[in-house]
Amino acid sequence: MLPRLLLLLLLLPFAGAGAAAASPEAAGGFILIGNRTGLEPPDEAEVRSIFRGDQAIWPTRETVLVVLPSARAEFGERFAQRILQQNRTGMQRHWLTLVFQGRARSPVFLDSSSAIIDFVRRTPGAVAMVPASEPGIPRDLVISQRR
Repeated sequence: MLPRLLLLLLLLPFAGAGAAAASPEAAGGFILIGNRTGLEPPDEAEVRSIFRGDQAIWPTRETVLVVLPSARAEFGERFAQRILQQNRTGMQRHWLTLVFQGRARSPVFLDSSSAIIDFVRRTPGAVAMVPASEPGIPRDLVISQRR
């Protein structure tokens, strides 16, 4: 609770910076969604760790299945830069290395936020991030929001 309050206080001076800057999408906001992960809202380092393939089993004993935006997803580059701190090509290269070395299960790459949400809804153990501006994100899938 205290970290969220501190973050709010730090961001308060920027609240009047204009409508475009105030929207979650303009701020690069993403929502972490998952199906039967048992995951508590993670911090930024834990989110990065999940999407770098460092976790194989959820607390619910479901196998982790990472869902990533494909090269055709309009938010793919922003996701790679904001969450993984690398470009989309680097993200794909990282995952190819993990999979071919047998260190991780192959992620699922999908072309749109709606396809990602639908896949996560139908797949226990799946985890993904979609833009916060995406309409129709089921509340039961939301784990946390990242700005």
